[in-house]
Amino acid sequence: MSNEALTAELMRLRPLLLRVARRWWGGASAEADDAVQETTVRLWQLRGRLDQIGSLEAFAVRTVKNVCVSQRRSQRFVELSETSGPLEPADGASPQTLLEMSEDERRLARAIASLPESEGRIFRLSRDRGMGVAEIAQATGLTERSVSALLSKARRRLWETLKD
Repeated sequence: MSNEALTAELMRLRPLLLRVARRWWGGASAEADDAVQETTVRLWQLRGRLDQIGSLEAFAVRTVKNVCVSQRRSQRFVELSETSGPLEPADGASPQTLLEMSEDERRLARAIASLPESEGRIFRLSRDRGMGVAEIAQATGLTERSVSALLSKARRRLWETLKD
């Protein structure tokens, strides 16, 4: 497809894509505009292969929906600090106990920081935010099975790191 033909098609499809994106975002104009812009970029990058697609309109609508899903997933990730606040010592704890507790905290924080990014994020959501598997799945856009697997891997890695 030529550049001019694609430009004309994108101009024709833009109102449709905006309607689809706004419906997806519940009327949120900025997010819908971003989704349509990203869709336009993706279609432009594929312009050499668009002649092989049966319906550019259907492909563009599917692409804008996929972009909306990706945007929502990335928006739903909760960014957390590397560690939660310090653990609260028991009343009347000895200075030695307080020192050991802070050493354990630092060791745990280093072990959590060494986890792969996805495992670390899921583990911190579970540990620091007290979220369950279903809540984490909903917040991240992952399946519950994926969340369970990542939590299991993270716990196994932490066990291996901290058991020494």
